[in-house]
Formats: sequence, C-alpha cells, structure tokens
Amino acid sequence: MPTERQSESARINGAKSQGPTSAEGKEISSRNSLRHGCTAGHTILLACEDRGDFERMREDFNTMYKPVTLEEQSLVAEMFATSWRIRRATSIETALLDCEMVTEEPKVRQKFAVVDNGMVLASAYRSLADESRVMSLLTRYESRLRRIRKQAHAMLLQLRQERPSGPRLPDLPPTPATPRDERPRDERPQDERPQGGGAGNPTCAPKGQITSGGRTHSNS
Repeated sequence: MPTERQSESARINGAKSQGPTSAEGKEISSRNSLRHGCTAGHTILLACEDRGDFERMREDFNTMYKPVTLEEQSLVAEMFATSWRIRRATSIETALLDCEMVTEEPKVRQKFAVVDNGMVLASAYRSLADESRVMSLLTRYESRLRRIRKQAHAMLLQLRQERPSGPRLPDLPPTPATPRDERPRDERPQDERPQGGGAGNPTCAPKGQITSGGRTHSNS
C-alpha cells in the first residue's frame, strides 16, 4: 500500500501532466484501451472497410427505428454496431474460404482426374475445420453478436411500450359467455337437468305440487 507521502507526490506529478500535445501522441493515447480491433467500443470501422457503406447502413438503422430518447439512441447504435460486425464476420469467412481454396486446389487435382469448384470448396472447408480453430471461433463470435443484437432489440421494444406517448399493447379479448344449452329438458342427461323448486317453473316443484304465479298448490 502506498504511503501518504507517495500518494501526495503522485497527485502533484499528475497535476503537472498535460497529456500528449502532438497529433501523433493523441492518436496513440486514444488507442491505449484498445484490446481487440473487432470488439473495442470506440473502433467500429476498419481501414479496409468502406466508410460510405458504413454511414449509409447507420442512417438506415436510424431511419428504421427512429430513436427519440438517449437510451433509445444507445440501443439503436448497439444494434447497428453488432450488425456491422456480423457483416464483417461474413466477409472474413468468405475471404478465408477463398484463400484456402487457392491452397487446396493443386492438392485436389493431384488426387482426382476430374475436379470442380465444389470439390475444392469442400477440401478448403475441411482443411480450415481440421487444422485451424478459426472457423469455430468465427462462428461463436457471430453467435455472440446476434445475441447482443437480439437483446438490444427486445429492450428497445420494451421502452417503446413503457413510454407514455408510445404505442400500447392491445387489450386482452373479453372472456366469452358460457353458451346456453338449447336442448329440451327431457333430452338432457339426468345429471344435467335442473334440480329443486323455482317460482314459475312447474317442472322444478316438489312431487305432488305445482307452482303458479309464485304460489305453490297441492294437487292431492
């Protein structure tokens, strides 16, 4: 643990530092936290990628989802970033297979008299799968990006539903009424027939009595 004197000295020296002043120094400093070119939050567009395509795709996302609040803008930006990286992963897979096909084609032609592109592609894919982890790593990387994009999309939909001025979920349909049994009483099973007495219903009166106008009369 640093002593109080060491801590005080560090604070004094830190206050004297003004950081890099040259353009080159600032560029190096801005990349101090960079760990992986494909996953760093502040680095999305690579030098080999087209900025025009990048800007058009980002504008398409903003037009499609129309973020309003700062939180919505952050979620849409995350969806765009993961979609761009998924596109990059697809390009990497294509380039890997193209390069490996060039390497594998002479080997395939030495084994077979007749060779087509499908055979060369299969041999290239098997070579990458058997001798390198690159294909499995690329697949896991793409799957992770798709999960992140799906979660951001779900959160955006939830925010839209919770916002007072946003669209509401439809109400649940009303509970349907119990259908009325239109069968004659005599045609119903014994356990489904009405039991007990009731005013105005002579079939419900006790045996030996009938009802009329709310009064009970004996027929004996």
